[in-house]
Order: sequence, then C-alpha cells, then structure tokens
Amino acid sequence: MQLTKINLFLIPSLLLSLVSFQATAQVQQDPILIQESAYNLLPTQLLVGRASVRLKAKKLGEKTPEARMEYLRTHPVPVVVGPGGRYYLIDHHHMSLALIESGHKKLFIQIVADWSDLKSSEFWSRMESSGYTYLYDAAGKKVRPQDLPKSVLGLKDDPYRSLAYFAREAGAFDKTPTPFAEFFWAAFYRKNIGLKELKNWKAATAKAVQISQMEEASHMPGFRGALICQRLF
Repeated sequence: MQLTKINLFLIPSLLLSLVSFQATAQVQQDPILIQESAYNLLPTQLLVGRASVRLKAKKLGEKTPEARMEYLRTHPVPVVVGPGGRYYLIDHHHMSLALIESGHKKLFIQIVADWSDLKSSEFWSRMESSGYTYLYDAAGKKVRPQDLPKSVLGLKDDPYRSLAYFAREAGAFDKTPTPFAEFFWAAFYRKNIGLKELKNWKAATAKAVQISQMEEASHMPGFRGALICQRLF
C-alpha cells in the first residue's frame, strides 16, 4: 500500500515548544483545582471530532453523579489565565464539550500559567511559543486567534480528528505528551483515507490502525509499529 506522509515540520513552532509544553503542563502531584462551568472556558483550537465528542458525552451521561464528579476531579482541565482574567483551555476541549452535551456543565480546572497582565497580541504570541494553541483549520491553513470560537459550543467538526481518537483507542498509536498529536494523525489519515470511507467508522478505524503500522507513519508521534487492533465498536 502506497501511503502519503505528512511533514510535521510544516508547523515548526509547535515542535520547537514540545519540551516547554511537557514541562509546564504536567499535572502536579497535589494540584489546586477550581470548579468552573464548561461554558466559561475559551477554546485555543478551532476543531474537534464531533463523533468522538458524542461518544464521550454518552459515557459521561451514563455515570452516576458521584462517579462523574470523581472522573472530572481526576481529569482536570488545564487552563491559562488570559487578558481579562478569562480561562483558556489548553487541553480537554473534547471532554468539556462532551460534558455540556451530556447535560452538565461543572468541571474542574487547573491553572498552569497566569498571563492576565499581557496585552492580547503578547498573550497569543506566548501561547504559540509555548505550544498551548493550535491555530490551524482542517486543511492545515493558519487561522487567527480572533477566528477561534468564543466557547466550546462553537468548535467546528473535523471527522478525521474523530478517526484519530477512535484509532488511538483501538491501539493504533500511543497516547503521547506531544501537543496536538491527534491532529497530526488526523492529517495523516486525511491524506490516506477517503472522506466517504468515514461513513463506516468501524471499517475506517480498522484501516487507520492498519496504515498506522506502516513505515510511512514511523515519524508520527506515538508510533507503535506492529500491533493488534482492539475492539472499539
């Protein structure tokens, strides 16, 4: 099978900031958590995979109130405090949106940086240099911070981002601290799996797992090589 590689260095600012992201965004041993509404969190990316959000929402909705609260407490949303004291998500966009779609809103946040004293231009410059934002659309075109939605409800759908989630859950690649790794895999799958094939998630996921083992994917974050596909659907 002839596959198309993607060049990760098309987004050099993200790759140069990996060490910074990993060092800064690690959850502390005893983090200070703040309860907040998911509606109040500002996205730092344009896209999510809506199919994966629906699956997460279903799982969250099936939990008892106590189990859901414990899950959210052990999966705090890392945020940066920006101009005006607003909270900017730097991870867990899917979970935050899924929580709302499951009929709930309260979650826990963890502040990893307070840059509320910066001007807007300085704030976004630091966000980019720190690897805390993904300012690209589904085609890989750069977008402006002002193009981002004002809440997680406005996040746009990229079905290949859902495919990357399903493939990872099936064991296609390892979860990695590399910022936005699933977006890199989404771009890889977009070049090698047709959009019409995504009408059947089970078949598309199986194909994604298969091509994730190929040499052409060896440069991708979390590459595992030969593996066994797990049952997801």
